[in-house]
Amino acid sequence: MSIGILAGVFGAVLGLGGGMIVTPILVLGFNLPIHYAIAASIIAVIGTSSDASVAYLKDDLLNIRVAMFLEIFTTIGALIGAVLVGIFKASWLNAFFGFLLLYQGFAMWQKMHSKKADTLALKDDTAAASALIYFFNGTIQPLIVAPIAIGIIFGSTLGSKVMPYLPNKLLRGIFIPVVVLAGVQLVIKALGINLY
Repeated sequence: MSIGILAGVFGAVLGLGGGMIVTPILVLGFNLPIHYAIAASIIAVIGTSSDASVAYLKDDLLNIRVAMFLEIFTTIGALIGAVLVGIFKASWLNAFFGFLLLYQGFAMWQKMHSKKADTLALKDDTAAASALIYFFNGTIQPLIVAPIAIGIIFGSTLGSKVMPYLPNKLLRGIFIPVVVLAGVQLVIKALGINLY
C-alpha cells in the first residue's frame, strides 16, 4: 500500500500517472516479473489519473481539448502495447522500460518549468482499455494490485491537493535522478546482470 501512496503522490504532482513509479519499484525492489509489474502499474495509472484529473479540472489546470484529442491515439497505443507485453520476453521489456525511464528523465530535465496536467485525463481511459487485456491474459494479480490501488487513491488525493503549493522545479530536481537511476538499473537487469 505504501508503494501506491508514493506513486499516487508523485504521479499526481508530476503528472506521470503512477506507472512510471510502480513498475520499477516492483521489478527492482521486489523482484516481481515485469509482466506482472506492468499490469499492476496500469491499475496505478487508472487510480492516479482519475483522482488527480478531477482535482485539476476544478483548479482549471486541465486542457480538455488536448486531452480528448490525444486520448484517441493513446488508447489505440495502449491496446497494442498490452498485446505486445504478452509477446515480448522479460529482458526486452526491462530494456524497453529502462530506456523509457531514461527518456522520461531527460524530458523532465528539459521541461523543468512546464506543467503536465493536460495528459492526466487521457491516461484514465487509455489505462482502462489496456487493463482489460491484462486481466484476461492473467497478469493482473489481485494480491499485488489491490493494496497498490488503495494506496494510489490516498496518494493521488494528497498529491493533487499539495501540488499547487510545491515548486515544480524542486520536485523534478528530486525525481529526475531517481527516474534515471531506475532506468539504468532496468537496462542492466535486461542484460542479465543482477546488482543485488
